[in-house]
Amino acid sequence: MEIGFPQADHTPLWVDNESTIRFGQDGQMNGRMKHMKVAYYWLKERIEEDKEVKLHHVPGLENTADILTKGLARELHEFHCHGMGLVSMDEVS
Repeated sequence: MEIGFPQADHTPLWVDNESTIRFGQDGQMNGRMKHMKVAYYWLKERIEEDKEVKLHHVPGLENTADILTKGLARELHEFHCHGMGLVSMDEVS
């Protein structure tokens, strides 16, 4: 109830990193996770204790968020545009 409204169900969080999912679900850490930020532990608490967040795996090539953070090949760019419901101006009229 962060902003004054009760949360009916968990918030799904789609992640393409399996190490992150393992850490969130069972606290399993690898050697590169020595210097975790406090925010990650806060998220881990939301997953384990409060059940407010549930992690789901999305394969890297299907991660639509990549269009916002990476330079993608044309075919993959168009795939993710379609996934967000974007259309070309040529298709509008």
